[in-house]
Amino acid sequence: MLELDLPDLAAVPLPLVDDDTVVRGPDDVPPEPPRRLFLGGPLAVPLTAATVGEDRDLRAFVEQDGEQHRYHLVHLAFTATAGPDEPPLQSAELHLRLSNDAGVAPAVAWSMAPERVVDPAQLTTKYALGPKLGLLGVDATLGSVERTTASPSSQVFLEALRLLRSDPAWRFQRTPGLAIDGSWRLVLVVRAPRGVTTHLSVTARATVRRGRLFGFRTPDLPEAGLAATSFE
Repeated sequence: MLELDLPDLAAVPLPLVDDDTVVRGPDDVPPEPPRRLFLGGPLAVPLTAATVGEDRDLRAFVEQDGEQHRYHLVHLAFTATAGPDEPPLQSAELHLRLSNDAGVAPAVAWSMAPERVVDPAQLTTKYALGPKLGLLGVDATLGSVERTTASPSSQVFLEALRLLRSDPAWRFQRTPGLAIDGSWRLVLVVRAPRGVTTHLSVTARATVRRGRLFGFRTPDLPEAGLAATSFE
């Protein structure tokens, strides 16, 4: 197991516009888009035999698979702040898209953390690379962080979606005892074809409730300020 250093990530605001795909009444007037979502990253760090050299098993895995694939550790920091005159967030989602211009199979999310959180009171801010570059929470079970005492809600608060695909995501869901406001570190290992430049972009969605449920999303064009990076 190789414990990871989490880098500092400068947070920038995520622009949101009205999402008209959310069903509501014809006379409903949506509130102003939330202005309290921020994203740090994505920051991609290559995982090579040199960078995982302290762990012989990880080094052997990277070297064995190195003829076909490259691995990168991607860091993200998601922050939701509380606005005094804004309705609470009901949900928030970060959607990642992995692509390339080479016409080959795109990269995939090899592992993700956190994978599932029921109660964030003991959510670890330390992660490690386990066997075959699987992500683990330090002092927690693989991919899951739960309190040892009874939780006020059994609903899932944070969940990783679409593992081993090129369109992974994280979903936050407000529960009766847990609000989304706070800062969250998210990490994933990306497996990409060797010799191909991989593009990673991030979009977001959010919903608020003011009588009815209203949805918002980031604009479609990367030029509008969406987070993106490329790596090989």
